[in-house]
Amino acid sequence: MAHFHGIKKLLKGVGVKSPSGKWICCQKYGFTSIVAVRHDVPALKVKGLAGPDLPYEIRGFTFNGWGGTIRYDFTLDIGQQVTLARFDPMATKLLVAKGEIAGGGGFNQIGCSLSAHIKVEDAVELLHKEVDFGHHLAMAYGDYSHDLKELGKMMKFEVVEA
Repeated sequence: MAHFHGIKKLLKGVGVKSPSGKWICCQKYGFTSIVAVRHDVPALKVKGLAGPDLPYEIRGFTFNGWGGTIRYDFTLDIGQQVTLARFDPMATKLLVAKGEIAGGGGFNQIGCSLSAHIKVEDAVELLHKEVDFGHHLAMAYGDYSHDLKELGKMMKFEVVEA
């Protein structure tokens, strides 16, 4: 049973069925291809250096209230396009996935809990490809998949799309 809970925790942010046949995480969205990008320090200029800072709140990071962290409500951006990317450990390949924000979570929680929920073409395929890259994806607003493919050609690294 402990092994199943570990698998369930790993797949929590992906729309896949558990061994019991229930969807993990994605019931509230009405579709099954969601990944959760979690990080507790959203960049204030994530929508571009020329634009305004994101509206944010500073919250306590621990149950005792110390250790400040920034919170942003990603539900304000539902429907906006984003690009996810990460280099593999040898820096010879770049994983790229495009999607759109479907929701967010963790705004009112303690600890490293802030997340953007991203609808991608195939969350299971992305999860399988992440095995070779890692799970700490960078997220940028907008579709930069074409630009990243062109950069890959110029810099001679492979771009793996998911």
